[in-house]
Amino acid sequence: MKKDIHLDMPSWMADILDQKNGEEYFKEHRSNLDGGGIYLKYFFLNEIKKSNRSFSKCFEWCAGLGEIGLKLLQEGVIENLVLADINKVAIEKSIEITKKMGLSNKVKHYISDGLNDIPNTEKFDLVVGNPPNYFNIQKDHSLGKMFYADLRPLDKGWKVHKNFYDNISRYLTKDSLILIEEVELFKKEVFIVDRDIPYDIRPEEPILTFSNMIKENNLKILDIKLIHNFDGIECYFLKICEHKV
Repeated sequence: MKKDIHLDMPSWMADILDQKNGEEYFKEHRSNLDGGGIYLKYFFLNEIKKSNRSFSKCFEWCAGLGEIGLKLLQEGVIENLVLADINKVAIEKSIEITKKMGLSNKVKHYISDGLNDIPNTEKFDLVVGNPPNYFNIQKDHSLGKMFYADLRPLDKGWKVHKNFYDNISRYLTKDSLILIEEVELFKKEVFIVDRDIPYDIRPEEPILTFSNMIKENNLKILDIKLIHNFDGIECYFLKICEHKV
């Protein structure tokens, strides 16, 4: 990693400025639009570099401001980038950021509910994502009362994940790679700060639900990798490929 950032709280609550790379233009909007990309982009960059290959076009799912994809583009790991998010304000700000970075000719933006508004003509050899990671955030939790209706952490009923796995295959090129960050894949209850009250309650371990979605759509899990522990919360990469029949 090029730098170490210490977080005492989960990344979606952080408002950390990347001073080293001079990315001042992100700072103003991070607190209410960033879902964790400011920190996770370094993990994505390092993991993708390990593949020892370059990618023609990357899609960032649930992109927010697009910090993960834009970092990959800056570092030359990808040649072109497509960013999509349901939040119109986030996409509009991302367009501004992309212009300031001088990357507009290499980036497309879509306001899209999942993959519903992405043209079928788009094809990707790399897909990355930091989607909403929680199923049922509890209102009576000290942090839950602030985030139980926030689209950044909440995927009620795993509907966002289902939309993704049901539809992503149509956009994949041969030998494509999917890398998704997930939180507490092996726990039905997630505890943050209030150790006696769960922050999130899932019907089963998410890995079981996601594995079924992946298999049902002719995709294959290549690896499940623990990447970091944020204040006791374990974060993982799911590395997925299109299953060859």
